[in-house]
Amino acid sequence: MVGVFRRSLSFPNKIPSRTPSKPSISHHIRSISLPCRSHPLISQLRDGVAELHCWVTQPECRTSVWLTNGLTRLRDLHDCLDDILQLPQTQESLRRLPSSVVENLLEDFLRFVDVYGIFQTSILVIKEEQSAAQVGLRKRDELKVSLYVKARKRLVKEMGKLITAVRFINDEGIVEFEEVEAECGLVGLRKKSDEEIRKASKKMQELEAIIGGIEICGERIFRGLINARVSFLNILTM
Repeated sequence: MVGVFRRSLSFPNKIPSRTPSKPSISHHIRSISLPCRSHPLISQLRDGVAELHCWVTQPECRTSVWLTNGLTRLRDLHDCLDDILQLPQTQESLRRLPSSVVENLLEDFLRFVDVYGIFQTSILVIKEEQSAAQVGLRKRDELKVSLYVKARKRLVKEMGKLITAVRFINDEGIVEFEEVEAECGLVGLRKKSDEEIRKASKKMQELEAIIGGIEICGERIFRGLINARVSFLNILTM
């Protein structure tokens, strides 16, 4: 998404042919020119893209902390993009874009909105199933726990589709999800000791907090995408 935005912007460094006689006039001309590549927000955007790329490619274990860190970086990147869209220079540049470029930008925004919509729906589903599984675990109800495990597998499959859609990261499970599934082994659930059930319940409670954190980060990114697309449309129709 950011790559497309950067492609669409122009950053002229051309010096006006007529040299102003007063410094104050020169300052006024710079204030209405398009943002140059050295603009602090452009530098911040590039740094954010570089950091996000490092996060994607780093060979760290896929934990919930790792995922939340990446989502936070992405949210910050969207905040920076929104700040750039508010610049008069940026708005002037966007209005000059060819219609084909405008259509591609709008389609890209919509595609990522759809992707994060699916992501949020999947998180809500696993959150509901996880809550039901906690009840089932306390009651030693293997059916409810089994439904949770199946829901988690569906989530993994959905995430795989999203990864393919946005060419994001390799398909690896989040450690905490896998640990909980191991703790809640379905074989002989009724025969587990009270201590084993207690430990598994604690894991489930920790996972509930993790899912909540991921959900919050996802919602912020989703809102950022919506706001960016709305801002872009407003700029074009002004």
